[in-house]
Amino acid sequence: MQTDFSQRLRAYLDSLAQARAQSTHHDGLRHRFLDFLQNAFPSLDAKELELEYPVKALGIRGYIDALYRHVLFEFKRDLSREGPKGGKSSSATSRPKPSPSATSVC
Repeated sequence: MQTDFSQRLRAYLDSLAQARAQSTHHDGLRHRFLDFLQNAFPSLDAKELELEYPVKALGIRGYIDALYRHVLFEFKRDLSREGPKGGKSSSATSRPKPSPSATSVC
């Protein structure tokens, strides 16, 4: 079983390196990862995977790339461009700065 997982992981990482070299869109990277999850963990119920899950909370609006039960996945090609300080500051993973009253200690 361990060998099987190792082989699937190696195949996924090779596929990922190839996709990145071809500048595959992050949606393509997401699908490769989800395929890996389903191959590596056959008991995973694909019906529980939600893609582009909408989020609106704490002043954040956006979409989580994938959600599986209580685990969320975000896929980025370049964190310097797509991170909180980059081009997608409204991303669901961006965090608002806490207000001074929220950080005060009494």
